[in-house]
Amino acid sequence: MKKSPIVCLALLIASGLATPALAATSHLASIPVTNRTDHTMTFANFKAPVDVLQLSADNDIRCVSVTVTFASGRTQKVFSGNLPANGTKEISFDGDRRNLSEVGFECRAVNNTEGHIGISTTSD
Repeated sequence: MKKSPIVCLALLIASGLATPALAATSHLASIPVTNRTDHTMTFANFKAPVDVLQLSADNDIRCVSVTVTFASGRTQKVFSGNLPANGTKEISFDGDRRNLSEVGFECRAVNNTEGHIGISTTSD
């Protein structure tokens, strides 16, 4: 079967349009957490709009709340619960909600351990 050059070109263009753009993921910080009491910590080093905020844990961590403050000054609780060891939680943002000024954590490590909360972001 012989394909014409126009059909091949159309297929090539269509395959390029269907490929999603690659998003840039940046690891921003690793926040230490102890098991003594719920610690209140803040991270405020966002340099670009955020599509996805990813929280990861190297040990089991319980969070009473994770709160985001937007550039507009509005604050929203975006997570509460357990971050299991080697687990992640992804929180998506869109529109004006992509401009973060800080993230506040009220968290503690469980099971008599210490741990870290990793903060990464994905943006276009």
